[in-house]
Amino acid sequence: MGGSENTELVKTPKEYLAMLMPPIAEEKIVRPVGPSNVLVHGPAPGPLPLGDQVKTLVKNVKVMPFANLMGLLTPGTDSTAVLRCIQQVALLVQGNWVVKSDVLYPKNSCSPHSGVPAEVLCRGRDFVMWRFTQERSVMRKEITAIIKLPPEDVKDFLEHMAVHRINRGWEFLLPSDG
Repeated sequence: MGGSENTELVKTPKEYLAMLMPPIAEEKIVRPVGPSNVLVHGPAPGPLPLGDQVKTLVKNVKVMPFANLMGLLTPGTDSTAVLRCIQQVALLVQGNWVVKSDVLYPKNSCSPHSGVPAEVLCRGRDFVMWRFTQERSVMRKEITAIIKLPPEDVKDFLEHMAVHRINRGWEFLLPSDG
């Protein structure tokens, strides 16, 4: 892959999962003494809900096959439930899940490079994703001319889901997964 490898997942799946959902330390919880007939309402401590786990993983990794996602989740996790969750935060491109643009660029945010509003970034990035559904490689100059966004933003989009190949443009990061 050259010098632009995706080094965000240099940990084993168990280490990465532990980073996302640290084990619950057994500690003494000091509760105020009160009447025993009063219920305390509040969030239960524990790991993130499945939807949040999937969103966090996809947002950090940006492009991944479904099998890799399942390997990062707790063994025995229902794949149908994971499919329902991932469809909320990612789109299929060449058989791999790519994080949705609005997850990376939330409403009312803007580009750190150019100050372009999130809505415009999302449309541009969605176009790049669509182009990768049509072909393995795209040319950055051609994309920039069509979506008319600053080159730094276009480069960001491409780096999220592709690798630069000298004299061949930007090739989709992962092999097509049927």
